[in-house]
Amino acid sequence: MTDDAYRSEKERNRRKEKDPFAAVPSITPGIEAKLDSRSMLQLRHKIKPSSQLMQFMADKLGFRRSVRVNLDERGTFFWQQIDGIRDLRSIAKSIQTRFNINREECDSAVIHYTKLLMLRGLVQLRVD
Repeated sequence: MTDDAYRSEKERNRRKEKDPFAAVPSITPGIEAKLDSRSMLQLRHKIKPSSQLMQFMADKLGFRRSVRVNLDERGTFFWQQIDGIRDLRSIAKSIQTRFNINREECDSAVIHYTKLLMLRGLVQLRVD
């Protein structure tokens, strides 16, 4: 018999769960990122019109909807670490070292920034 036969179902499922920090973030194509005078990033993502009528009006009136996000110092550093190769754990370690914060606070910040940027369509996650 294998060791798994003696483990509870909950333990077996926990072993199958993936570490959320193993996900690799990548920047959504078409995102504009500009540094302001304080070296903080301002992100902008243009939103496509939801219908042909809205597209027509946007073309005629020159009106384009966009999402704009201003990042603080930690958020700016987080954004600059996203390269489509490094996973969230690696990025978290960089943040922890750069800002000299404990692991719990760092993990919380990484989850917060990832969620914020994903909800606004600025980053995507890939799980290998």
